[in-house]
Amino acid sequence: MNINRTPALAVTATRAGISPSSVRFTPRRVLPSQAGNRVLRAMASFAMQDWLVGLYLTVLLACVVLGDGPRRPTAIGCMVVDSAVFWTCLLVARSRDREERSFAHDVLYRVTLLGAVVGSFFQLQYILPTVSDVAYDAQIYRLDVLVFGFEPAESWDRWVTPRTTEWFSFFYYSYFFILCLYVIPMSIFEARVRIMGEMTAGLLFVVCVGHCVYLLVPGYGPYSADHFHHPLTGPFWWPTVESAVSSVDGAARKDIFPSLHTACPTFLTLFSFRNRAHRPYRYVWPVTAFFTSQIILATMFLRWHYLLDVIAGVKGRIVPLEEMLSGGLALTEYTRQRTFLGVPARDGRVIYPPAVIDEPEPRRVRARRRRPRVVRLTSSASSYVARNLIRALDVRIRPSRGALLLAVSEV
Repeated sequence: MNINRTPALAVTATRAGISPSSVRFTPRRVLPSQAGNRVLRAMASFAMQDWLVGLYLTVLLACVVLGDGPRRPTAIGCMVVDSAVFWTCLLVARSRDREERSFAHDVLYRVTLLGAVVGSFFQLQYILPTVSDVAYDAQIYRLDVLVFGFEPAESWDRWVTPRTTEWFSFFYYSYFFILCLYVIPMSIFEARVRIMGEMTAGLLFVVCVGHCVYLLVPGYGPYSADHFHHPLTGPFWWPTVESAVSSVDGAARKDIFPSLHTACPTFLTLFSFRNRAHRPYRYVWPVTAFFTSQIILATMFLRWHYLLDVIAGVKGRIVPLEEMLSGGLALTEYTRQRTFLGVPARDGRVIYPPAVIDEPEPRRVRARRRRPRVVRLTSSASSYVARNLIRALDVRIRPSRGALLLAVSEV
């Protein structure tokens, strides 16, 4: 089957950097619900993001089992519970065919994916000290000074005041609100499969890879140094940030490289900009971009991250690699949904649920055509302006509801 015959798939392929003419898929019939084992059928329907999160939890579990330290039993227990809950909920959510799944199954599936990653984030204070007892703060600091000539947290110490601290503390804390405003509504209400798959694959890829890199390059951050002359103080937002970090035992969390405070908002900004033809992204992407810029500065001003951490979050093969893969993963999963999750009709054809799978082609994603520029003139002004335009330009005049429409060809 040619993908060009399906506008939504062709648009997705184009956005993923894949030529639509090179993509082919052949619909295959889905086995009836009564045939085969439910567990095997559920595993056969696992999407790539399911295997990504499962592999991520397996890597963390293997690392804490091979690690050492006083927090090792707690870390192993947390990862065993996380893995058991994840695979159980995933099998339950995927055990039914598409036409048999209810709204509760869809919500359970989406919450399971996000809950597994968020739960492991709140357990990093047990996982990271167990995996490694070293910190590379000195090496990262020397590399910052060697490559960039300065360390932002150290250079910006002269501008630390209660007012500037409050400004950046507000934006640093808003990171959690931005994630919630994007993730929670999409987890429950989003029905556009391509958009949901693109965001899910991209965001999960960023977070899972970032957490795994924490295991390789642990560090505490610039705040652990004692060469700052101006303390960070503020009446409300800075104490709020400090209490939030302390609530997850921030002194034991060596999660600075790469900066996910940089990578996640940057991804959401690029995701919103790429889908600005759809609502609500056409309205929220400028706001997200502004908040992202302030969050990136706040991570260094508040002495949580080195400049190298921020560069790793933006340029260090996390967001760029996601930008390259998320569209392709979304396209592949989108195609798999159509081929394997269709409902077999009586005559053997595969009927896809259009309300769930198909979506209209965005209005802005179309081939650009040169169209004449239209100048609308009121009847009162047309008598004078039109004569001068006709004399100066080669125009075509046609009446339209009491006004003149002057079609001026673009150069």
